[in-house]
Amino acid sequence: MNSGIENIDVDMHKGREVIYATLSNIFLNMPSNELFANVEAVFSSFELEDSADKMMKDGLKAVQDFIKSRNALSEEEKKQFDDTFLHDYTRLFCLTDSVPVAESIYLSPSHLTMQEETGKVFYIYKSCNFDMKHTSNEPLDHIAYELMFMSYLSKGIAQNIEKGNMEQVNNLMHLQKMFLEEHLLKWVEMFSKSVIGFAESVSFYAPVCYFMIGFLKDDFEMIKESLS
Repeated sequence: MNSGIENIDVDMHKGREVIYATLSNIFLNMPSNELFANVEAVFSSFELEDSADKMMKDGLKAVQDFIKSRNALSEEEKKQFDDTFLHDYTRLFCLTDSVPVAESIYLSPSHLTMQEETGKVFYIYKSCNFDMKHTSNEPLDHIAYELMFMSYLSKGIAQNIEKGNMEQVNNLMHLQKMFLEEHLLKWVEMFSKSVIGFAESVSFYAPVCYFMIGFLKDDFEMIKESLS
C-alpha cells in the first residue's frame, strides 16, 4: 500500500473491521456452530505475505487446520467435540483461577482491576459513541471489547472514505494509533502468554493469540505509515 492517507484502500479497512470483530467474538463468546462458522468465513481463505511474521503465519495455519479438522467430523462427533471445547473455554476464561481478560489487571501493580484505568477506556468509548450493548458484568477494558472498539473505528474509517470525508478518516486513524499504542499493545502479549500457558489453549486459542499479536503489530505499523 502506498503511504499517505489520501491513498488508503476502503476494502482494506472493511477487512480490518471484520478481523477485529472476529477476534473479539472468539474471546467473548462461548464456542458454538455460529462462532466457528464466523471463524471459518474469515480465516479459511486468509493469506499472509511471505514476509509476514513466522509466529503469525504458524498461528493462522493452526487455526485453519483446526477448522478443517472440525469440519471433517460427523454431526455427532462435532457435538462431542464442541462439548469438550466448551469445557476448555470455561477453564480458560470463566473460573476464578482462569486467564484474566481485563487490561487493568495486567497493568496495575497489584494485578487487580483499576477503576481509573477502566474509566479511561470508558471515556474513550463514550467520546466515540461506542457501546457493546452487553448485558454481562465484564469490565469495559475486556480484551473482546477493546478489539471490538478497533473494529468499530475501522468501520467508521471505511464509511468516511466512501463519503470522501478524509479529515474524519485522519482523526479516526490517529485514534486507532493511540488506542493500540496506549492500550492493546501494552498488554496483548501478557494476555496471550497467560492463555498459552493453559493446556486447553493448544488446539485453538493459543494459535489465535499468536496470530493476534502479529496482526496488531502489523496493523499498528500500517496505520503509522498511512499517517506519515
